[in-house]
Amino acid sequence: EFTARRFLSVRSAYNPSFSYDGSKLVFISDISGVPQLWVYEKDVIDQLTPFDDRVAAVRCSPCDDSIAFTMDRGGDERFQLLLLRDGGLTRLAGGDGSINYLGVWSPEGDRIAYTSNTRDVRVFDLHIVDVGTGTSEVWYNGCSMCFAETWTRAGIVVNELESSLNTNLILASRKGAEVLIPHSDEALFRCVRSDPSGKGLYMATNLGREFTGLAYYDLARKSLKFLYESRWDVELVEVSGRGTVAFTVNVDGYSKLFLYEPGDRPVEVRIPEGVVNAMAWSPDGRLAISLSTPTSPSNIYMVDVEKAVQLTRMPMMGLKRQQLSTPKLFRYCSFDGLEVPVLAYKPPTGKPPYPTIIWVHGGPEAQARPSFNPLVQLLAYRGFMVLAPNVRGSTGYGRTYVHMDDVEKRFNALRDVYELAKWAVEEGMARPKLGIIGASYGGYTVLACLAFFPEMWAAGVDIVGIASLVTFLKNTGPWRRRIREREYGSLEEDLEVLEKLSPLNHVDRIRAPLLVIHGRNDPRVPVTEALQIVEALKSRGRIVEALIFDDEGHGLSKIRNRVRAYTAALHFLEKHVKRTSPSS
Repeated sequence: EFTARRFLSVRSAYNPSFSYDGSKLVFISDISGVPQLWVYEKDVIDQLTPFDDRVAAVRCSPCDDSIAFTMDRGGDERFQLLLLRDGGLTRLAGGDGSINYLGVWSPEGDRIAYTSNTRDVRVFDLHIVDVGTGTSEVWYNGCSMCFAETWTRAGIVVNELESSLNTNLILASRKGAEVLIPHSDEALFRCVRSDPSGKGLYMATNLGREFTGLAYYDLARKSLKFLYESRWDVELVEVSGRGTVAFTVNVDGYSKLFLYEPGDRPVEVRIPEGVVNAMAWSPDGRLAISLSTPTSPSNIYMVDVEKAVQLTRMPMMGLKRQQLSTPKLFRYCSFDGLEVPVLAYKPPTGKPPYPTIIWVHGGPEAQARPSFNPLVQLLAYRGFMVLAPNVRGSTGYGRTYVHMDDVEKRFNALRDVYELAKWAVEEGMARPKLGIIGASYGGYTVLACLAFFPEMWAAGVDIVGIASLVTFLKNTGPWRRRIREREYGSLEEDLEVLEKLSPLNHVDRIRAPLLVIHGRNDPRVPVTEALQIVEALKSRGRIVEALIFDDEGHGLSKIRNRVRAYTAALHFLEKHVKRTSPSS
């Protein structure tokens, strides 16, 4: 229908990257219906790539108009590394079934560092490709997933994952590789950037800390110094050619942007209330960010100390701000007294109690944040209250909080969702019999809540979710299995816990109607997870519907597929939640 198509067709722009001379700003946008490369130049935007599949990452050359980017096919995440130069396209890596993650250009612009699992599908190695000849060499054989972070005089800094929350920094060159900051306890390093002098590295890390701070590592002295710390996490870090450091802090989900000049105190920059998802410096010291607010999709802004000026204005399909919902932050007490944050999107009209949907984020090492979500806004516009909690195990609230759902403690995070539903009803905000929706790990939570707390729900929508933790770990991409076992538990040591927590093993208890949405090419949560829960419910005579997209993977990147899937989700929830709510 027309209203749903408008909400679900809103476009976005993100991942800015400046050309070598700063005259052009390249970014990714789905204006065409699929994420592609676009360029902003002299107040005009133009499309650079015409593909049917999504562009995932982009970096402009520091020396000429060449652009490196990655792209997969049908959402399969087998990213190819491609070079756009002089109007022509060259494939530098991929096309053989391997995964290739774009890293960084060399300062001279003649080579690109990237990581690839061509040698062994389970691990990634650091490759250096000559963009002129197309020849490549390996500088580091990895033992897990890894990413090339920055190119220094001494070599390339590689960030290698032990888990999603524990990483190692490797300095790699032709001469060999060494661990930069050895640590025995868990530590997360991210957004590692070289300073202009080449003497050290800026980064976000929680080494020895509860929260992630801004730190500087002196390469010669091999010492780490924290420059900024608070009770919130530093997230993004970018360093200009003049040495200015831009960094963001996640404050209850909202991004705060700071500029730091070495030796001075960080200065906060005023930006719209929302979430910064990427930053880039121009050669002449201008800062671009991509930022999304609850009522506006991701756009590109130019930022200085005094203000943020919006460069792009993505199509809003005629939607007005008064039609959209700005969330209010609440905290509720769970079963054990733990305070859990939740964003509440109330409908623009009507009075409580509302028919209510709980939106569960993925991860689980992730966070529900106040960025634009077209389906959440559509549901609110159609009269639902949407509650987006950050249950235990979410990021953004410190090291202790994020580990409160590990392995056998996972059921406590599910209890948090159940307690939210109870609280919303008791507070008079929500009508009894709620709906629940989530993607990826959020999809797992949907299925688990339907199975473990069946009396609470009127309907559920599972998007690329896990039906069985056991079959998921057996069938997920082999490059991901070891990392995910650190969170969920291992097949060898924790099989009993995994079986106990798998919704598929409790499918007899599911009573609420279920809609399942999945991409057939999903390498993270294979489509077999969707197929087996659908078959199990059908064989028991339950109400279950499924939408499987042949040209998608872990999520829906194409606008046409999102419109179809989320319109179906809207109608499904209207039929089963609004009809079931006693006050409707």
